[in-house]
Parts: sequence; structure tokens; C-alpha cells
Amino acid sequence: MRARKLLMLLPLVLLAAVCLSCGLTAEAQLPGSISGVVTDAQEDPLEGCSVIAYAEDQEEVYGATNEFGSYTIADLAPQEYLVAAQCDGYVSEYYEGVRWANDATLVPVAEGEDTPDIDFSLDVGGTISGVVTDAQLNPLENCSVHAIPEREEFGTYGGASTNSDGSYTIVSLTTDDYRLAVECEGYISEFYNAVRWWDDAASVPVVEGQDTPNIDFTLDAGGTISGVVMDAQGDPLEDCWVTAGPWDDARTFGHALTNQGGSYTISALAPGEDYQVGAGCPGYITEYYNGVREPSDAVRVHVLEGQDTPNVNIN
Repeated sequence: MRARKLLMLLPLVLLAAVCLSCGLTAEAQLPGSISGVVTDAQEDPLEGCSVIAYAEDQEEVYGATNEFGSYTIADLAPQEYLVAAQCDGYVSEYYEGVRWANDATLVPVAEGEDTPDIDFSLDVGGTISGVVTDAQLNPLENCSVHAIPEREEFGTYGGASTNSDGSYTIVSLTTDDYRLAVECEGYISEFYNAVRWWDDAASVPVVEGQDTPNIDFTLDAGGTISGVVMDAQGDPLEDCWVTAGPWDDARTFGHALTNQGGSYTISALAPGEDYQVGAGCPGYITEYYNGVREPSDAVRVHVLEGQDTPNVNIN
């Protein structure tokens, strides 16, 4: 009987040994941290900046600076990290004092230890500002304005939304030449200065620490195309993509998704232009208006400024 009890206890002893081994392994992998200070070029501390640690095959880990500019990024697995600092109004930077990830110095983190003195000194970025209005010079709110470096593979990108008075300011830009684009619901998207193609856009120069003002946009109200998408039995089809493609030199595209009733409305289309309208639905053959399968056979749909072209139905 005693021998039987010993045999029954043996698996428990083995399990305890395995658990102790696991505990030792976990203890050996205690997380580390990275700490430092973020200041401006005058060595004044910057509060509310984000400091991010990147590592391959891992999610980014964030820290934030306090009123003294200090930060700590905790719970880091022991390995090397790419570390960057971002602060509103300042040019983002990688450690150690560089702006490109390929030039950055990797920061090692040891098990259970802090890697201190990973400091950043950030330069004030340049800004672009202006106002977005409609053709009657009424301010347009909640439009998205994008700054895109002319050398798209280099430079910094920026963006801002317009306020209730139509004004916007894009911050934290490096010294460079940019092209600006604006998007606003119900209006035709546009590049600066009053053009609709990238190649025609005017260059907007930016110098760090300075504002480039008066980059204004006046947007035209687009026309719309609406209708219903149905199957052969006349039942409405939901979640179909309806696309308006340009004929000739029309320079805007549009698309919309059908609702539960099969209805759609494509907005912000260039007025005075003709479009070919097609619908694609899962499980159905793509078709163009009016009842054809080739875009070249489609019936032209004309769009007028500020007006809807209705009843462009597809089944």
C-alpha cells in the first residue's frame, strides 16, 4: 500500500519540478526598459512627446515624456531596438540624432535592466497653412489636407483637417518642396494650385522653423450619380461596388457601396463630364450601364455641377 502511495505521488513531484524549471526560465527573461530625455534645440524639456521602440516581428512599444521631458519605455524583451521620438510641431527623429531609420543607432536592452540616456534633441518643424472654401468662398470644415514631398521616397508627410473657419495648419515638416492635396466630402478633390493632377500641381517650399502661409483652396461642388443595383428578378443587391470611370479626359473617378435596398450614390464627380458606370457584386457578373458587360459599350452618364444624375440602375 505504501509503495502504491509513493507511485501516486511521483507524477506530482515531476510536475512540480517542471513548474520550477518554467519559473526559472521566466525569471531569466525578465523584461528590460529604455529611458531618456527629449528636449528642443535649446535643451528645454518637451512634454507629451511619444517615444517608440521598434523591433522586428513585434508590435511597437510606446513611452511618453513628462513635464521634465523624461520617458521610460517598459516591458521590453531583451534584444536591440530602433527608437524614435515624435512631438507635435517638431521634426521626428531616430536615435542617435538622425531622421532616417537606416541611419539610426540600435539600442540594446538587457534582461531585467534599463538602458538609460537614450536622449533626443528635436528641431522645430516647418508648417504650411491656408484656408479651404467652396466656390462662394464659404469655409469648408473637416476637409483633409495632405502635404506630400515631391521626392516621394524621401522627406516627411503631413496632414491636417480644416477647422470651422476652413483654416488648417500642417506641422512638423522638414525643409523640402511639397505638393498639397485636399479632399472634402461632396467636393472635387484638388491639388494646389487649382489643378486635379499631380503633374500639374504647384510646388510648395517649406523651411524648418517657418510657416508657408496662404496655401488656399477653392473647391467646386461635384455632381453625383445615383441608382439601384438589382438581380435578374429585380431584388436589390447589397454591398456591391459601383464605380464611375471617366470617358475621354474626365479626371475624376468615383465609387460607392450599395445599401440594404440596393441603392448607391457616387459623389464628388467632375461636372460637365461623361462617365461609364459599372457594378460588381460577389457571385454576379460585372455589368455596365445600361445592360452591357464591356465598358466600351456602356451608355454615357453625364454629370452636372451640384446636381444628381438619378436612376442609373443596373441589373
